[in-house]
Amino acid sequence: MGGVRASEVERTLEKQKYASNLNAYKSVEGENFLDAINWRGMQEIFEGLARKIDPEREKEMHIAGRDDVYFVKGQLAFQRPALRIIELDFDGIRARATKFNNPVLADLYTLKILLHEQAHIATGGEYGFLRGSAEGVWLGEGLDELIAQRLLPEYVRLYGFKNYTVEDVKLFLNRITDEGDLRTYDIACGFIEAVIALFARDYAIPSDNREQVFNGLMRAHFRDADLLSEGYREVFTAVFGKDKMPEIAKAPTARVLLMLLTDSDVLMMRLRDIDAPLAVRLNRLLESPIKDDYK
Repeated sequence: MGGVRASEVERTLEKQKYASNLNAYKSVEGENFLDAINWRGMQEIFEGLARKIDPEREKEMHIAGRDDVYFVKGQLAFQRPALRIIELDFDGIRARATKFNNPVLADLYTLKILLHEQAHIATGGEYGFLRGSAEGVWLGEGLDELIAQRLLPEYVRLYGFKNYTVEDVKLFLNRITDEGDLRTYDIACGFIEAVIALFARDYAIPSDNREQVFNGLMRAHFRDADLLSEGYREVFTAVFGKDKMPEIAKAPTARVLLMLLTDSDVLMMRLRDIDAPLAVRLNRLLESPIKDDYK
């Protein structure tokens, strides 16, 4: 126990040192936004997700707390998992969210970004996988984005947020699916969803049970598995074959990743039979000017 306390003290000191060097700015609107969040509730929904997908999990769950969020100009959002610190460019996020022309959607957009960064911390790495390397970033980013999108309605349902409803959240999630430039990591999310759909079809898993495959990927994610480890090999090899695995793992950008899927006529024909709307969305993404946010 003494070792645990010592590590917490060290983390606190490192956090204070790091925070003192941040060029953080003040935002009354931002502070009010953070004050509206139930931070204990946010911790609980991440703990609940971990227990659901990995009942044998022993690793303690950690996310950033209210006082661990700083407003910093530049990148819209960033985190330091080891320190449990999140940097948000709150003003930048709100400026980008003006496209919604709806304060409710703008608030949910900001909350979703915060949940995405919390997912990075909860799963233990800036990239989720292949830490310290730019390779494979798309997988960790895509999975953590899918976590955020799943937990957003759960958080609002259980703990509330500015009197918004789950229906408001559904409207928001539908909107960002249509607005590609506002759905961060859309290509990576679409790719993962396609792999799950193809794997489920090949293994005769009913479409309404695809969550089983997603939970399997997430279980490996929470256990800090490498992309080429056993936790992922079964799923990706079943879809693409053994020879494609290294190419998938080292895809430098999400656009290259998506091309690996859409360049295969056989795979796309199978996907159109399984989930035609998803196939259309992937093709549309490939033709769109969406930048690789995680290149």
